Amino acid sequence: MGASRHLRILFVCTGNMCRSPMAEGLARVFIDREYPEMRGRFSFSSAGIAAVDGNGATPEAVKVMMEKGIDIGGHRARSVTRGMVAASDLVLTMEEMQRLEVASLAGRGETPMYLFLKLGEAARKALAARDSWQDPADGLSELLRIAEREERTGLTMKRRPRYEVPDPVGMPIEEYRRVVAVMEGPIEEILRVLA
Repeated sequence: MGASRHLRILFVCTGNMCRSPMAEGLARVFIDREYPEMRGRFSFSSAGIAAVDGNGATPEAVKVMMEKGIDIGGHRARSVTRGMVAASDLVLTMEEMQRLEVASLAGRGETPMYLFLKLGEAARKALAARDSWQDPADGLSELLRIAEREERTGLTMKRRPRYEVPDPVGMPIEEYRRVVAVMEGPIEEILRVLA
């Protein structure tokens, strides 16, 4: 990963109609608001392991994101492909089953894939011990080093289901708000390490 390249982050859920497009929107707006000078150094996208290509985001997802000043009304669902994974520098899934599915699809590719909330926990630890990284690629290397150590040593703080972002499809809008609240902190922590 060269210093001049931007980081390409792919968020993956099941249908690509709520969790992953909401995460994509949160990430994009966080960089725009907090690190405007870094806009050209990041790209964010989303896809689903069982998406129906062309579906829009759920009305609840659109409404909850608009409450935060983020417009995902133009989002269209996409099925995750091997090419998308290969073109990404980091893949973040909402559930372990999705991570395994993407890993199976990608074969022996070298793209790092993590449960989103688990990488958020590693980011919190990286920020607590932070040195000054010169480049997003350096931040990504450090973040992955910490995450891999956590996986290897079993130092993650929660049991696996606690690392999964619940699917709000079919639930009341309050569940969508709760899911956004669960995702906001980890997105900010991951991007603070990278930016």
